[in-house]
Amino acid sequence: MVAADHEPEEAEIAIDIGEGLVMAAITWGDAAAETRILCVHGWLDNAGSFGTAACAAQPDEAAAANGLGARLARAAGAYVVACDLIGHGRSTHQPGGLYSAAGWAVQLLKFSTLLGWDDRPCVLIGHSMGQEICSLLCASFPERFSSFVMLDGCGPWVMPTASTEGAEGAEQGDAAGWMAAHPADRLRSGVENFLKRDGHHSSPRSFADYETVIGARLRNKCSEAGISRHGAAALVRRGITTTVQPAALGTDASGDEDEVTIQYTHDPRVAMDGVTDSNGYTEEQVQQLMARVPPSLCVMAESGIGVAGENRLSVFLPFPHGKNDDDLRRQARAKHIMENSKRGGVSIHTAADSNADNNDESDSSMVKRFLRQRRHAFKSLEVVWVQGGHHVHLDTPEPVAEAITDFLQRIGPLKLELPKL
Repeated sequence: MVAADHEPEEAEIAIDIGEGLVMAAITWGDAAAETRILCVHGWLDNAGSFGTAACAAQPDEAAAANGLGARLARAAGAYVVACDLIGHGRSTHQPGGLYSAAGWAVQLLKFSTLLGWDDRPCVLIGHSMGQEICSLLCASFPERFSSFVMLDGCGPWVMPTASTEGAEGAEQGDAAGWMAAHPADRLRSGVENFLKRDGHHSSPRSFADYETVIGARLRNKCSEAGISRHGAAALVRRGITTTVQPAALGTDASGDEDEVTIQYTHDPRVAMDGVTDSNGYTEEQVQQLMARVPPSLCVMAESGIGVAGENRLSVFLPFPHGKNDDDLRRQARAKHIMENSKRGGVSIHTAADSNADNNDESDSSMVKRFLRQRRHAFKSLEVVWVQGGHHVHLDTPEPVAEAITDFLQRIGPLKLELPKL
């Protein structure tokens, strides 16, 4: 993996994946590069989550033009493709409006194959819901991916059971606990919500000006840390369409202004609460899935979704286990982390540490709980905590890009080999 000797160019592509569905994407770098990276955004976001040159002309948005996608293309000398999931950004909508993680995973596999990426493994990066989808994909087809990077998440979301965590959550007013304890009410609410949004599909919500749209996105914080102005702009500029109706001609209308209408491009039915698409996995099954994924990096936000920040930067580094454990690789990793610790005051943990997840065992936040429960299921997992909110990779991509680049440099390429069943 060699850094690019020039600024990576940004481009747009669109690929027909069949059945009338077209997936759009932003690309950075040289399509002939040895390293290939596929990036997948989160719920109701789009490819702008990894940066977009569309923001370059505005001073308060320009930071988004040098986002995670461009940084990885430059630092890793990679060809980076950030797609719009079906129903998001500039991709087409799913007929009927019923979306699922498994359906998106199939579409991603088609997309990568049509890119010509079935000849050797690529790197897979997913944010939030995107990492859930990607975890299903790379667990099912591990030979297609050399490594897996999760941004503010750690595998598929699992609902608490009604008999244990759900009952407790219901008493405490926790939404997940309530849904687990009231499955019939949850299903009814989900269906009613879908029918409401099905009507919105033919009559999308409209805005009169760009600042109103930005304001709405800034209020939808996803985590207590919120999202930056340039981060919101990157998502909004790729996720809207603007139509202008010229003012009427004539002397009486000489002072009239053109009528501007801005609408979201995503399918409003994606915004349903997912009640008709419960993945159905138990925590034990998710851990079995995670045991099949390639070497993984989990970049967690200190103030991310469902997480209370502790205002510290830390790294959890469990070494690979088993016969393939390489002493030289272990030494190289340890040296790398030690160098990082000298630069940024990083605290170091290994798999043997009792608190290796860097979290209080009493912390009940779902994301931390998933990480705590699943960390030992992975064949090889590194966890890096960075300061920021749920969209830290968009707000401040520098530390995220550095963590990913360092990770990719150390694990090296993976040959295409079919898994033994």
